[in-house]
Amino acid sequence: MGLINSTHVMAVMTQHTKGSEWVPYEYGRVRQPGDTACWQHPHHAFTLPDYMLLGETTQSESAINQWLHRLYKLDPHCPSITWQWTATTPLP
Repeated sequence: MGLINSTHVMAVMTQHTKGSEWVPYEYGRVRQPGDTACWQHPHHAFTLPDYMLLGETTQSESAINQWLHRLYKLDPHCPSITWQWTATTPLP
């Protein structure tokens, strides 16, 4: 139910999610292609599936924050505050 009500999705792509049947389903539940992104683990060299090209690919926390800030600016319902995503465990 959470995916049905989600407006945005970020998929985490690692060697463990490569070939997952859930990732395309989850990615496809988002209402608009521009509202999707993925984080590709920088130490795992593999080709992303074609459907991931519908969204933005990030490989760092700063790239995730840039994506979020762009979305935030486009949403007329968001108040004008500064927001930043921070990982509880630093990304590699």
